[in-house]
Amino acid sequence: MVEFNHPSISIKRQAQLLGIHRTSVYRQSKGQTESSENIMLMHEMDMLYTAHPYFGYWRMTTKLREKGFESTTLNWTIKLRSSRLNTKFGYTAY
Repeated sequence: MVEFNHPSISIKRQAQLLGIHRTSVYRQSKGQTESSENIMLMHEMDMLYTAHPYFGYWRMTTKLREKGFESTTLNWTIKLRSSRLNTKFGYTAY
């Protein structure tokens, strides 16, 4: 993408041409991955949302609790996790 040793185009100019910030050229991506518990939760949320797209945050949380997604290894409440994942998926109640 960016050539650090390009003879005529500076790194700053290359970043401008690519439409990215120069700092992102130097910074390595962390490659964040979801935990296996979050993957299971996301799968269950996807199934619930597909079956019931009108479920809002509260109903989704209640159904997840009924299915046993209460305790977490990161000590987050199911409320915060489902809210974050709803936002990540872009789910909205209809």
